Amino acid sequence: MAMKFALFKSADGRIELRSADGRPLPKGDVDRRIVHILPQYLCPEDAIDFIGPDDVTLRVRSLALESRGVEVCPEGGIKIRQPYPNRRFMVAGSADIRVGWILPIPEGVSDFDLQFEWSFAPGTIEPESAYVARHRLEVVLSPGTGRTYTLDTSCWPTDRRGAVVPVDSKPYTPHSLSWLSDYRRARVSDARSWIEGDAEDGRDGAGVEFIERITLPSQTVSELWSITQFEDEQLHEVAQQTNIATNADLHERNACLVTPAQVFVKAITLARETPFGRGSEFAAKGAGVMGHCETHPAALELCRWWNTNAPVESTRCARLFNLWIRVRDDGEYWAGHEDAPNVPMEVLSEGANAHARVGGLVLVEFNKGSKDFSYDEGGFEVFDVTGRVVSGAGVSREAVESGEFDEGWYGLDALQSFPERFPGAWGEIVRAAAEERKEAADAPSQPRMRF
Repeated sequence: MAMKFALFKSADGRIELRSADGRPLPKGDVDRRIVHILPQYLCPEDAIDFIGPDDVTLRVRSLALESRGVEVCPEGGIKIRQPYPNRRFMVAGSADIRVGWILPIPEGVSDFDLQFEWSFAPGTIEPESAYVARHRLEVVLSPGTGRTYTLDTSCWPTDRRGAVVPVDSKPYTPHSLSWLSDYRRARVSDARSWIEGDAEDGRDGAGVEFIERITLPSQTVSELWSITQFEDEQLHEVAQQTNIATNADLHERNACLVTPAQVFVKAITLARETPFGRGSEFAAKGAGVMGHCETHPAALELCRWWNTNAPVESTRCARLFNLWIRVRDDGEYWAGHEDAPNVPMEVLSEGANAHARVGGLVLVEFNKGSKDFSYDEGGFEVFDVTGRVVSGAGVSREAVESGEFDEGWYGLDALQSFPERFPGAWGEIVRAAAEERKEAADAPSQPRMRF
């Protein structure tokens, strides 16, 4: 019987690849040859809002392996997900592994075929027609002492000269053959595409098909790091909730102030109206300036409100901020910026005197600016307005002081992307802001005093 594999969380919270019965794998490598199968499809950018994993089917075959009695598909069937921050990628996995699956390879096999056929119903990828992408991989296993191989080129070792694998080498299936890089074109043959009514053999719909030859390096299972990196759900995979009753009292205790919804909406509006990315007028004005993003109108709006209203005067020193959002009833805050991990709500309780909440879903953490960072050989630390260390990064003092790295960019990006990343919370806050304006308009004006 073929050995099966799954991911398990260890006592210290690490996610490990183990045998399906939970036994740890031999240190360094497995005791037989395995291949990490990783089918990936890159969707058109203008179609991604209209399709999801349920609109995609994938058929996987291998004539060479099936002829030797190998079951190519994972036990329990193929599961399509969007496990990467870039939701354009549809990725096939198993019930136990979100990104691909492990396939044992019989001894004596040094090359085999893998056939991926991605199918989409009419009106999903193409406006009116069905679509199919057929991607045949001719896989060659390099000889070596390692018994592990992977289709994820990000795990491949560098060569003896330290050269890295090209970024565009990943053998994903593209929607259009024009997306293939020059590097990949050298590996491709028999490539063709067709549109509705254009196929010479009378095929329905549209599609592409091509053959790609790829040689996998011999590695050890300990080098297969990416298989554990995307086990947590991405925000776009989650059904966002707005009516969350559990832990509502904890959310309130995690803040010492309530930020008016109008203030938060204005900060987001300013972040979207004044571009701050590379090449923008704002960025050009701040070239070489430390902490320039702290002077952006959106940052000034939010921090000025805190520095005017914070109940403890010594904490009126905010120049940076982080956003934390309740997305579902799971006792966690999701980070406003996609690069930061989720945190349990209890973790932020100690910093309540540096926090303001926006309704029942959003918490704003206010921090001191870059001039107050502390540094050591490992990078810098960020302090909240009460003086607690709350975060840091492995970035040098020189990079911060020269403006090459700006911590404030992350807060601005969280504001700018908030309506798209957190549409449920954004809708609630916009409605609350409208209610605040209505209440202010309906409030009786104060009579003038006569002297």
